[in-house]
Amino acid sequence: MVPSLGGGGAERVIATLARHLDPARCEVILAVGSLENAPYRAEVPDAVRVIDLRARQVRWAAPKLIPLIWSLRPDVVMSTLDHLNIALAATRFAWPRRTAFVARLTSTESLRRPLPRRLMAALLPCADAAVFQSEEMRQIYAAAGVTLARGTVIHNPIDLAAVRARSRAPTQTGFDPARFNFLAIGRLAPAKQFGVLLDALASLENRRTDLTLIGEGSERPALRARARALGLEERVRFLSFQDNPYPYYAAADALVVSSRFEGFPNVVLEAVACGAPVAATPVSSIGEIIGGLDQCVIAKGFDAPDIAAAMDRLAKAGRRRLDPRAADRFDAGPIALRYEAMLGAAVARRR
Repeated sequence: MVPSLGGGGAERVIATLARHLDPARCEVILAVGSLENAPYRAEVPDAVRVIDLRARQVRWAAPKLIPLIWSLRPDVVMSTLDHLNIALAATRFAWPRRTAFVARLTSTESLRRPLPRRLMAALLPCADAAVFQSEEMRQIYAAAGVTLARGTVIHNPIDLAAVRARSRAPTQTGFDPARFNFLAIGRLAPAKQFGVLLDALASLENRRTDLTLIGEGSERPALRARARALGLEERVRFLSFQDNPYPYYAAADALVVSSRFEGFPNVVLEAVACGAPVAATPVSSIGEIIGGLDQCVIAKGFDAPDIAAAMDRLAKAGRRRLDPRAADRFDAGPIALRYEAMLGAAVARRR
């Protein structure tokens, strides 16, 4: 179960898993809160049955969950995103006894709010298994009082063959070869700190640097206004969501991640798979992806001067590319096998 198949990282992970779980071992049914604005629907294989709950918010979908689970009687229900995990955990007592529950945890952002943190601490221990995206993420949850005895760490999958093939598609990315081109991709929302990123860009020592920002969200008007106020109109491009963003990764000089909160940022996996160096804030899990890669920089903190220092370091180093094999350990095939083993163990606990 997933709230949507919109352009977010959790949604892409679910679509990727749906393509790579072995159909000889797993019959996959995907229940979606709403299929409105669902660009990742096309990435779900035809063999996967997709159910549209026609509920754009989890609270509207919740009344439909228990009847749906009883009608399908699945061996296991896996959900993702914190609010859906909480809703399913709250109804767990009313499911068929033999249906297992797996919660996939996606971010540490909810932990800063007392109510979601308390609800997760109280309800999620009912899960037959929980998936953390990194060991650091598990430790952060434990420190916040959300300790899950049946938690396991499975990194996010990336379909390397598909990403690399699509990165070679003929696309006019619009990058100026005479300048150092930073790329940022994500939801235009406060947690991504794109306003702080604009402040960082304005303070860079190297002024021959541009930023292309790809994404949709409520902050777009405010970000455009901020770019104008900082005198960045000639150095910043705002692009809408791209069905195929991979040529941009392949052509950019570096990806920059300015987030305050992340689970296991898929944009970093995708950048590494396309050979793009990365400058990132020290969000959860980032060290497990780019730690040890000399061409990448993890900022000392989350503020504009920290981000600017990391960006300046990459720009001063000039154009370099990563060895794309650095992403091989995140390939979807082996990670799907780990999910199959985890799901099988969760089902066995209910028998």
